[in-house]
Amino acid sequence: MSNATNEMWKDIDGYEGLYRISNFGRVLSVGKLYRNCLNNKLYPRREKLLKPKLNADGYYSVCLYKSKNIKKISLVHRLVACAFLANHENKPTVNHKDGCKTNNSACNLEWATKSEQTIHAYKNNLLIPYNRNGASNSAARRVVQKRKDGTIVKVWNCIKDAKNAGFLPTRISDVCRGKYKQHGGFNWEYA
Repeated sequence: MSNATNEMWKDIDGYEGLYRISNFGRVLSVGKLYRNCLNNKLYPRREKLLKPKLNADGYYSVCLYKSKNIKKISLVHRLVACAFLANHENKPTVNHKDGCKTNNSACNLEWATKSEQTIHAYKNNLLIPYNRNGASNSAARRVVQKRKDGTIVKVWNCIKDAKNAGFLPTRISDVCRGKYKQHGGFNWEYA
């Protein structure tokens, strides 16, 4: 199955013949036969693209089943990296080069250590040092406040700064993580 130019598909390790992953980050449930428990007949099931869900950390995940009772929630970017990127140095994490957690194209991913990811995040303003009233520095994420039409209202250095303008930090965080659609009449996302 390939609609886009240069899209390649590979079996997902441990799920050969059940699921495939593309270098664009799409997950396919492979067509197969299944047995109906009521009449014990075999029926064909068509190929189906899985619809990934946004998890609490802002990454796409899918639920993979080996059998009816055995399932595993897998992060799409890790599935792409495992299938398409060599990891000769056995680095434990996958980094999004452009900083966008939902861009799971193989050309946007790289294997990295946690310290390499942190350095990348600081260099690309995905994390900023935050110091208020002499408190020790901690990592804070920038957030973008948008109107319903998608135009940017303001980029806040961190959620706590938006609190001073009357917004609820927990609700902004929930919107950024996909739990709610809006807060205070605005859309919010991590920068």
